[in-house]
Amino acid sequence: MSIPAKTLEDIKAKADLVAVVEKYLPELKKSGRNYRARCPFHTEKTPSFFVSPDKGIYHCFGCGANGDVFKFVQEYEKISWPEAVRKIAAEVGIAVRDDYENSAAAEQDRKLYAALERASEHYKKTLFDTYAGKNALEYLKTRSITKETIEKFSIGFSQGDVVSILSKEGISGETLASCGLVRASEGRTFEYMNGRLVFPIRDARGRIVAFGGRALDEAREPKYLNTPETRIYVKGRHLYGFFEGSERIKKSGEIIIVEGYVDVVVSHQYGLPNAVSCLGTAFTEYHTSLISRFVKKTALIFDPDRAGLMAAVRAAEHLINTDVEFYVVTLPDKTDPDEYIIKNGAKEFVEYIRRHKKNFFDFHCDYLVSKHGASSSLEKLACLKEIFPNVAKIKSPLIAQETLKIVAQKLGADLNIVAAEYSLCLRQKAGGFGRKEFPGRRQEERIAAPESSRPKEKSLSREETLVCMLLERPDCAAAFSEEIFFEDDCRAVWKKIREDYSLRGKIDVSAIADCLPASSKEWFSSLALREINIPIDECIERIQKEMSEAVLRARLKVVESELGASLSIGSGDTAKRDEYHALLQRLKNPRAQHSGPGQSS
Repeated sequence: MSIPAKTLEDIKAKADLVAVVEKYLPELKKSGRNYRARCPFHTEKTPSFFVSPDKGIYHCFGCGANGDVFKFVQEYEKISWPEAVRKIAAEVGIAVRDDYENSAAAEQDRKLYAALERASEHYKKTLFDTYAGKNALEYLKTRSITKETIEKFSIGFSQGDVVSILSKEGISGETLASCGLVRASEGRTFEYMNGRLVFPIRDARGRIVAFGGRALDEAREPKYLNTPETRIYVKGRHLYGFFEGSERIKKSGEIIIVEGYVDVVVSHQYGLPNAVSCLGTAFTEYHTSLISRFVKKTALIFDPDRAGLMAAVRAAEHLINTDVEFYVVTLPDKTDPDEYIIKNGAKEFVEYIRRHKKNFFDFHCDYLVSKHGASSSLEKLACLKEIFPNVAKIKSPLIAQETLKIVAQKLGADLNIVAAEYSLCLRQKAGGFGRKEFPGRRQEERIAAPESSRPKEKSLSREETLVCMLLERPDCAAAFSEEIFFEDDCRAVWKKIREDYSLRGKIDVSAIADCLPASSKEWFSSLALREINIPIDECIERIQKEMSEAVLRARLKVVESELGASLSIGSGDTAKRDEYHALLQRLKNPRAQHSGPGQSS
């Protein structure tokens, strides 16, 4: 979906963010220049959710939730971004024209969806009405899958004739190839699903976007095969069974992630329609984003072999830094979820999950001990090195501390030693896990809810302080040059402020946030919500002076080193000596400094 930027700007201009939020949070009260309430996205007693009518954004200093009016409605109502835009547009009386709907690309996509839907109908007819589908139907019966379930999931069978059938209906070979049904090789056309049981894969709107196939011949490789990625199908963006179980998932707020198509189908049949599976790929960030919109609890149930355990670890790593409560469940050896459910029933399956669910770090420690051992110091250290990057993703210092206790206990190590190793690892890898994820100043800002009527200003760097100032006075951005910025995020924000103000005479704070990487959005929104209670012009002038001085001192250190090196080999570098003395003079003379590197010409 592509909504013109001008339309989005008009909707934002007419939509009163405070009024929109107040409809959902009646307790919203004015607090200085901003408004605050208890956060709707996590449980808290002290209000730490702030809304800025001036900047058009919100930020929670407790959980880090942030965004603009569209994002708030999207997250609160658990709807898609386009749906949120349309909802707000309708409320403010603006018609949303979708450029995509009337485009050639949209027409092409409609042809792909139609071809896949028609192919699915043919596969299902083949399963029930042909001799070729008889064995496939018998296989489904051996897996205890009923006709009602087959109908619900539109399961079918391919006998390799989809090209001839659909071509007679006017569907071109190009369309069949573009939607992933066939491939060409050596002048011949091959159907991907030929000879396989076929499972239609639907997107969150219920449209078929691809197929998964299961070989009936156990010797055939690969046993499972997905149609290739296309313009309407990206494996890492879909979960099998999500559409079919969406109503239950939204109502219960829980989801069960398993590995296979049949696991999902049987789970739904036996009364667990909140089961889903990935599609021949690892659990992704997109999957995390999708389910976190709807659920609060997630069970990860993967095969008990090493590949399955590794898949569980990788999936859990994406969920660590979310509000989703998740746990890992390992079934008895060589038992799949569908087999367990058929043998013991859905009620016992749910009970098994309750009895055997493990905290991720508890599970991860067990996995690492099986991988490395834990009898020697070196083996324990190997386990710690793999688990620390995940501990570093935890937002809450309290939960991080409790997690280290679990790790120490599982490895049979002293907690103080584990904590010391963790601190050492953080110092050594400060650039490795991502600076926003480490315990420190910004994390403390994120955790602590402000007690006063505005966010507390804690230990901001000069550059962060300058960002706060420039958001209030974007006209001053042109007075600074790139070389005074040492922090990448601050430099990026400054550039965007200067560019937008230069072109439009104003800035859009939420648009600036959109230009930043995901890991920086929370940091930026917390800065944007700061209230400045000192004369801005005076503060900007002071910061400009300090940052210019920092640039000069950094250059002085380099020149001093280079000059020392030249003297050590007996050759005095006259130019370096002159630059050194000039830099010293500029540091002593504030006027000379003020017109130097800190200011653009």
